[in-house]
Amino acid sequence: MTLLRLTDVGKSYGGVSAVRNFSLDVEEGEIVGLMGANGAGKTTAFSLIAGTQHVTTGQIWFADERIDQKPAYQISRLGVARTFQIVRPFSGLTVLENLVVAALHGHQRAPSRSSADARSLAILQEVGLADQADRLAGTLTLAGRKRLEIARAIATAPRLLLLDEVLAGLTATEVAAALDMIRHLHQRYQLTLVVIEHVMRALMKLCSRIVVLHHGEKIAEGAPADIVADQRVISAYFGKRVS
Repeated sequence: MTLLRLTDVGKSYGGVSAVRNFSLDVEEGEIVGLMGANGAGKTTAFSLIAGTQHVTTGQIWFADERIDQKPAYQISRLGVARTFQIVRPFSGLTVLENLVVAALHGHQRAPSRSSADARSLAILQEVGLADQADRLAGTLTLAGRKRLEIARAIATAPRLLLLDEVLAGLTATEVAAALDMIRHLHQRYQLTLVVIEHVMRALMKLCSRIVVLHHGEKIAEGAPADIVADQRVISAYFGKRVS
């Protein structure tokens, strides 16, 4: 089943096009990677899907419902969640309270504070933060804040999770642990994932299919092994044809 569909999506700011004629189908249960150099339009595409920005042209469908003109809170309640490149937890709230807010206001909203607490504690256990539930979110390490960002998105009970550079800034050991966690969450919560990542080896290991954006346009799509050998991708990254 196609869970997410983008058809000829474009986003312009005045005379500048951030995304042009972008089409993409994501099947339920897939893990799809979205790669491209800085400024390629990846995060803009996420913002269009999540509803924090609206398309200039084209259509976006989620679970057979058109969503491209809906506000972000409505899209969240349909089952779309995202993380952000720069993690900004509610620093003055505890780790647990950050998740409770999400559990009470996302898709499949918890009917009470006690049920929100229970869901949130279970998720913190899954991401390895249960022992820090009562700690202020602003005091976590970068790796801890990244895990909290993912956990907070999971607490909304999404069907589709958009992960925006959740591995950025992590050590090699932390990246390996985060990949294991993401795979576990994908299976545990039966998620569909679209992942933006500049850690290319990680993206190749995690995703079954990769889509490449360059100057707002899709230039390649396929299995990881095909993408790394694609001359259009090599040229986009290195500025020349590699023989």
